[in-house]
Amino acid sequence: MTEPIEIDGVTLHMGRPDPTDGQWIGQHEVLKQTLACWVVLDAKDLPLSPRLVGTPGIGKTSLAIAAAKVRKQPLYIYQCTADTRPEDLLVTPVLAESGKIKYHASPLVTAMIRGGICLLDEGRSEEHTSELQSRRNLVCRLLLEKKNFNLFSLLTNI
Repeated sequence: MTEPIEIDGVTLHMGRPDPTDGQWIGQHEVLKQTLACWVVLDAKDLPLSPRLVGTPGIGKTSLAIAAAKVRKQPLYIYQCTADTRPEDLLVTPVLAESGKIKYHASPLVTAMIRGGICLLDEGRSEEHTSELQSRRNLVCRLLLEKKNFNLFSLLTNI
């Protein structure tokens, strides 16, 4: 975890960006299209949240890493699973050794606050579960309401 921040009197422990460094060797047009999704021409514009769809191993995560590198922004990755609950994408209360509750920001919330890129990787999720649909609905609401945040997001699934 990185240094915590305080919001409305609550200390929030932020996540660390993904340290992976790599060279994009895929199709440059795909990277260019992904970056184009985040172009904003006016202060009222909101960046798009592209969804990367494809079979495992074709480079969806590598594309996110490359896009973050080009934009010089930190990348935060959340590996969703079939049992990921919508609230897992926000803030998780954790009982600390001191007996007090510590609040840990998810990669999504950390990216929103830090102005980074968040990759919600649904690669191992069950495609048609109600939890997955609920999670997607929450993410869509968050992304639509991100007016006060500098968040660039990617969603993946197979």
